[in-house]
Amino acid sequence: MNMKKLMILLLSVFTLYSCKNDVEEVDWTVDTLAITSEGNQLQDAGDGNLKMVLPTEFSGVIKLNVESNNPWIAEVSDITIQEEQWITLSSAEGTGNGTFDINIAPNNSAIDRIGSVVVTTTGNIPVKKTITLIQGNTDDMLSIGFDGIVLPEDVTVKEGLYGSWNMVLPIGFSTDQQISVAISSTVNPSIEITYPEGLPADWLAETTLSETSRVTFTVTANGLNEYREALVTFTSKSGEVEVKKTLAISQLGEEDIIWGGNYFQGSIEDLNNAEIILPSNTLQDVKIADLKNITVNNIELPEQEENDWFTVKIEDNQVFITTIKENSTTNKENVKELVLKSKLSKEEFKITVRQCMKGYGTILNKKLWTVTAEGTTKTDLTKLYDNSWSTSSNNVNLQLNQKDKSESLNLIIDLGEQHSNYNAVGLMPRLQWTAPAPRKISVYICEQLNDSWTPIINEGEYYSENDLRYLGPYNESAANLFDNHYEGIIKWAKLGEQTGRYVKVSMKYGSENTFYGSDFFCFDEIFVTKLSE
Repeated sequence: MNMKKLMILLLSVFTLYSCKNDVEEVDWTVDTLAITSEGNQLQDAGDGNLKMVLPTEFSGVIKLNVESNNPWIAEVSDITIQEEQWITLSSAEGTGNGTFDINIAPNNSAIDRIGSVVVTTTGNIPVKKTITLIQGNTDDMLSIGFDGIVLPEDVTVKEGLYGSWNMVLPIGFSTDQQISVAISSTVNPSIEITYPEGLPADWLAETTLSETSRVTFTVTANGLNEYREALVTFTSKSGEVEVKKTLAISQLGEEDIIWGGNYFQGSIEDLNNAEIILPSNTLQDVKIADLKNITVNNIELPEQEENDWFTVKIEDNQVFITTIKENSTTNKENVKELVLKSKLSKEEFKITVRQCMKGYGTILNKKLWTVTAEGTTKTDLTKLYDNSWSTSSNNVNLQLNQKDKSESLNLIIDLGEQHSNYNAVGLMPRLQWTAPAPRKISVYICEQLNDSWTPIINEGEYYSENDLRYLGPYNESAANLFDNHYEGIIKWAKLGEQTGRYVKVSMKYGSENTFYGSDFFCFDEIFVTKLSE
C-alpha cells in the first residue's frame, strides 16, 4: 500500500470515529418550561396550556415569568380583530429563566376578542405552551352602580377600578337600616359576602335581589361602635368568560387611643390631667396605649426631631415607646407632648410624656397627684409643687403654720392608680432658708383613706443640722447660715416593699423638731421615685 492510500484510509477511520462520538454526545433530555404570572392570574387550560380571562375594562401590562433550561421564544398567534393588534410583547426571546410583558390595548369594541401567546423552547426536544387570552364586552354581562339609588344620610360611595365600588357607612348608622346597589346582568349573578379576619363578621344580615335589578342589604346594629368591613363579590359566568364586580363596605368605628400601662399616671377620663411618667434610665418597647377602631396604616406618627429623647412605634394595634437616652440631669425633667393623628378622621390624640430626673424621680404634679394637710390653718397646698425645680431665690414655696403646736402636721399624698411604681417620697425644704425643715418624720401608708394606716417609719431621723447648713467657701455673711442651697437638698423616706396608694408624712413642731426653734415648716417641692435597693 502506497503512502497516499494509507493516508486516505486513516482519514476515513478518524472521520467515522468522530461522527460516532458526535452522535453519542447529543442530549435527548426534554426541555423544561414553566410559566407563571404575578398575582396568579393564569388558569389551567388543559394539556399543559394556560388561559387568562380579562375584564373588558382591562388595559395595560401582564408580566409573565418563564423558567426553562434552554433558550425560548415567544410570539403572538390566533389573534382576533387583527387590524387592532391588541396584543403585543415587550420581548420575543430569552435564555433560561426570564420575564416578558404582554401589553393589552384598550377594548374599544363591543365584540369579544381572543388571542394567544405561544412560548417555545429551542433545545433538542422543544416544548411549547400556549397562553389563551380571553377578553369580552363584560359590562353587558355584569355591571353595578348607584344610578337611581337614594342613599341614606351620610353614606358615601366612590367608584374604584374595573367598575367596582367602595361604600362607607357613618358611625351612627342605626339598627337594621338597608342599603341597595343597582345591578345589570345578562347572566344571573352569584353573590358572596366575606369579612376580614379579626374584624366583626355577619353584620350584613341578608341580601335580596329584587325584580327592579337592585340588591338590598340589611345592616345589623353596631352596638360597640366598632370599625367593620365586608366585601360583596358579584360573579357572572358565560362559557369561558367570568366577570367579577365587588362592593367594599366599611363602617367607621368610634376612633380612640386607650392610654395606659405601668407608667400611666392620672385620670383616664380626663387626659388633660394625665401623663406617661418614665424613669430617668433608658427603656425599650414600653407599652403605653391600645388603638381602638384605628388601623396601623391610618395612624400618623410624629416626625422625629433632633432633640427628641424617645421614639414611638405601633405593632399589633399597640403603641410602644422607647427612651433613646438617659436623663442625667438632677434638676430638670424631660417633658414632651406626644401627638398621634388619625389619617381618616384627622382627630389628634395627645398625652404628655415625662422622664424623671436622675436620682430625684419626679416632682408631684398637681394635675396628677393630690396632697392634703391635717392639723394646719393652711389648707391650700397648690404652691407646694409648682412643677419646676428653681435654681433661683425666687422659687415658689409654701410655709405651713399650725395654731395648736401640740398636734402633728400630716401631709397626705395620693400616689394614684400606679402607686406601685414608687417606693420613696422625698421632701425638699425651701432652698433660700432651710431651717424650717423637719428633724424627724413618721411615715404611714394605706390603700384606701378609710383603711387603718400602716406605720413604715416611726420618729425617724430626717434632716440633720449639717445637712442644712451652708458649707461652701467661707464668708462672713454666709458662714454657718441655713442658706443658699440652690442645688437642692432632698431626703428620701423609703416605703420599703409594702406599697399603698396613700402616704402620710407626719411632722411635729417645736425646737426639738426644727432648727432655730422654728414654729412652721417650709418646702419647695415634694418628689416621688422608685429607689433601687
